Amino acid sequence: MPDRRTPLIPASNILLSPAQAKRRRLLIAGGSGLMLGACGGGTGDEAQSTTASLLETGAPEMSPAAYITNAADWERLRDREKAVMMGVLNQSNYRRPASNLPQALAEAVQASLQDGRPIKLLPGVTELDQVLDLRTSGPKRKVTIFSDGDHCFRGRHPVQTRLPLQIYNCCFEQASRQIVSAYVNDLLLWFNTFSNSKSESVFLQALALDEGFNRLSMRWNDFSGHRYALMANDMNDSLIEHNRCRQSVGRNFQCNGGYGNHFINNVIHGGVTGIANLIHGIPKPGSEEHSRAYNQSHLDTVIEGNILTDITEEAIGFDAFGNNAYSHPVVDQFTLARYYGSHGKIGTKESPSILVPRNPGGASAGPIPEDENVYRHYFVVWLTGPLAGKYAQIHRSFVHGSSGLVGFSLRSPRWAANQIRSASDPALRPGELTQEDFGAIQDNVMVNICSLAANFRIRYNRIECSSFASKFTTAISMWGGCSGFTVANNTLADVGVQPERRRFAGIRLSHLAGFHPKVNKAGVRTAYGSHTLCTSPVAYARVENNALGGLGIRMHNEPYSGAGGIVRAIHQSAVSGNTNVFGGAPEIANWTYRISSTEHAVIHPAMPTFVNNAANVSGNS
Repeated sequence: MPDRRTPLIPASNILLSPAQAKRRRLLIAGGSGLMLGACGGGTGDEAQSTTASLLETGAPEMSPAAYITNAADWERLRDREKAVMMGVLNQSNYRRPASNLPQALAEAVQASLQDGRPIKLLPGVTELDQVLDLRTSGPKRKVTIFSDGDHCFRGRHPVQTRLPLQIYNCCFEQASRQIVSAYVNDLLLWFNTFSNSKSESVFLQALALDEGFNRLSMRWNDFSGHRYALMANDMNDSLIEHNRCRQSVGRNFQCNGGYGNHFINNVIHGGVTGIANLIHGIPKPGSEEHSRAYNQSHLDTVIEGNILTDITEEAIGFDAFGNNAYSHPVVDQFTLARYYGSHGKIGTKESPSILVPRNPGGASAGPIPEDENVYRHYFVVWLTGPLAGKYAQIHRSFVHGSSGLVGFSLRSPRWAANQIRSASDPALRPGELTQEDFGAIQDNVMVNICSLAANFRIRYNRIECSSFASKFTTAISMWGGCSGFTVANNTLADVGVQPERRRFAGIRLSHLAGFHPKVNKAGVRTAYGSHTLCTSPVAYARVENNALGGLGIRMHNEPYSGAGGIVRAIHQSAVSGNTNVFGGAPEIANWTYRISSTEHAVIHPAMPTFVNNAANVSGNS
């Protein structure tokens, strides 16, 4: 067992690209800038102006010395950073609520909405015998609440906010339900303590069904005794940094979809999962219309420099949830139109569209609606043909004349120009469809319409692995639905993994095949396509320079429903430079095609899913 006093991650190894570093600076500036504006007693508009100035010039980076390299140092470093923040807050032109009653705080919030002054809480306890609902019918300016660490919110009900809210240095103790529940664009939580939540300590609800816009800045918080430290839906451009999680009775951070989120340098000890990103396509609340679902994709996620110990399932993972037909990410699966050579595609290479039959024969679903928002902002992933593994985003749907076809207009993800990038574009993500690929779009190939995890980075994390729940659990897991990602320079340590599970317990890339088509809560099929089984591939992966600590790397197929039909790929992936791998080398299966139905036998020729050669796998030991 390693000496736990030894620094686990050198600060110099927390490497962010210039774009990532800029985003982190902006997120920090978005919190501290607003707080600084409020400290001057200015209005909300003046606070926004201060933030704008910081965003323009870039907030100063935190000193590298503040990065946690040893879990035992967390409290000391947190206290140092908190002292600086509290020194500024206590010099502000703050107001005090009249008492610790919930109504007094609600009244102080309404006053702060008018003049932008922070609220400093009185010492003591606010008993939450009902939901403390913070909202306004007027302009939604940001409200700042803080204490000297001597104020606690306690009870069986949450603080629920529909206002942009910042909370510093408070204590939250709950017996049930969420502690802080947010239905708002901006939430900031710094230096708070959360304990004993039997539900979610922090719950961030999605506000939009297409591309969410929820932003969360959560730094230096202490979580213990929780079922979830954070449950977030459609969280975007958020910073989860320097938090500590202990004694979880369930899971720690779970994110159900989002773009541009950073999980940096958190310390997590215990629990079922550490940092879990679930890839869902869930029918929206109050509606069972076909294809209308939460698009819970993940794009540009960064998970770096975290310390995770004693996790019983996945320490870090992206999970396509193939065992749940209501939740899994594959909303539909189609074969591109196969009438004539030109019917599989239309448009230009800059703005292409693909075509599918409007009534493709899915049981009970009927024809695809004449609605441009059908599948909007979902991804197309090619499963077969020369573009297998490539992806693009749908920005609208349309009926193609009287031909009985429906078109999906494609764009590079989140590109407002609604066009496809060229292969030379520096903003291109690995695995994206390019203008140069347009000529390779063919008829009679199968595509997924799905949520997707793409262009994420898992780097420089330290994971100490002890006892795992089963051979299906592992330190770092990509369980279907992932493309264009990097897993690099992570350090895994075996501190008690069962010998029979070491083969499975390191890094896993799993292609999912043979799971059921999408259904609603009543179990009624909602997919339009004629497919009887779904597949969710892993593509364009780079697994490099990880120290495995005697644990395994596996690239494999996971068949559901007893079938492995349409087993396609871990496409175009590279595994290199990894050390101390179980058995001396990654375990990579050259799986072969297995016929599961006549349909699949016709559409998919037999082929292996991954070619294990020196171009793809090298330098592992």
